Amino acid sequence: MGQAECGWSKAREWPPIGYRTAGGEHERRFMAQVEPAQAMPLSGRAAAVTGASSGIGWATALALGRAGAAVAVTARRTERLAQLVGLIEAAGGHAVALPGDVTDPEHARAFLAHAHGALGGLDILVNNAGVMAYGPLAESDPTLLGDVLAVNAAGVIWFTRFALPLMADGGGGHIVNVSSLSGRVASEGTAVYNLTKFGVTGFS
Repeated sequence: MGQAECGWSKAREWPPIGYRTAGGEHERRFMAQVEPAQAMPLSGRAAAVTGASSGIGWATALALGRAGAAVAVTARRTERLAQLVGLIEAAGGHAVALPGDVTDPEHARAFLAHAHGALGGLDILVNNAGVMAYGPLAESDPTLLGDVLAVNAAGVIWFTRFALPLMADGGGGHIVNVSSLSGRVASEGTAVYNLTKFGVTGFS
């Protein structure tokens, strides 16, 4: 049996469970790859991004805004979302934020309804929110493992569930589910994370 998340390995210097640390190396790398608007014109499109307070979600929201899409963002960190909205609007785009917990189906419903109303539709959903922990399954904290399952798997289901009718009303749309290499290849110490990402790959 593989091993799964519990606590963070000190030897590998993992950060605490949660969204990617703001301003970290991952975020700097993604930010450096954000393309200018002319690379993918999305003028007139409305997009929603989960887990947008840092990392891939932050960079994706910026890229969508710079490409002309109106963007709605959600995550748990209110101040970071406000900063992101400010950056998008300072560049001439339009963005709105609704902080909340992606594991809560009522937040998923409310956020997508807010995005649909504020942006005039919903054409794109990026299910990006995710958390990861590391360690032996036998020593794992059930609460921590529950968080990994709820954010990485249930969150994707809830947002997709409530996005589909809104997209159908507008004639269709695109849903992007952010998985991982861990959704194709299992690694020691990350079995539960692997389980969720394999699930996202299958769901997609």
